[in-house]
Amino acid sequence: MPVKRQASTRANRWIAAGVSLLACTAMVFAFAVACGNSDAASNVPAGDRNAHARPSNVAAINPVPVVPIDPGQLYVPAIGINTNIMTLPTVMAADPFLGGQIVTTFGVPPDLVQTAWWSDGPQPGADGMAVITGHSQPGPQYGVFDDIDKLKNDDLIRVESKDGSMVLTFKVIKVQTGVSKTDPTALQSALTLHPPEARIALLTCGGLFHTDYDASEQNVIVFAALA
Repeated sequence: MPVKRQASTRANRWIAAGVSLLACTAMVFAFAVACGNSDAASNVPAGDRNAHARPSNVAAINPVPVVPIDPGQLYVPAIGINTNIMTLPTVMAADPFLGGQIVTTFGVPPDLVQTAWWSDGPQPGADGMAVITGHSQPGPQYGVFDDIDKLKNDDLIRVESKDGSMVLTFKVIKVQTGVSKTDPTALQSALTLHPPEARIALLTCGGLFHTDYDASEQNVIVFAALA
């Protein structure tokens, strides 16, 4: 049964919804989005928001024209995010909303603090829309993407390269909440109908936590364009 996310004490997991890759655009039709709870039943460690923080390199070059970068650090000043970006590929996982069917989905960060760039899709700065995923936390502990639904249009998202030499700056253009996991086409539609200028998407869970599935029922997507 569904309960409010804030009241949940059950372990949450990444939930897979069928994924298919389009070679021409490397876009995703549907996918899992990160949620986590750090209670004793979970294998996701509790979050420490400063665990992977690093100072932004004030000398980093903002390349003109824009070029693809190997993402290393994510900064979202409006909600206090400063954490590293892992590089993770597509994996296989069971989807409880599809009766446990094994589907393709994103690899997941090993804790609630790190984020992950989907390495089978476009790099930040490349043509197309890069995908960065992170956990949200239904309990009292910190999850890196807990507050992305609070972002507003024109809030800034900065992605710094692994070596800190280059940085790309994006501005939020749309926050989409309420993307149902019980509708197998909802996330597909949200992604394929993204704003045409979107060049990066931040993705996580939202909505009510469903105790029968150990998962939140919805997804949250933040779309951003180059600033």
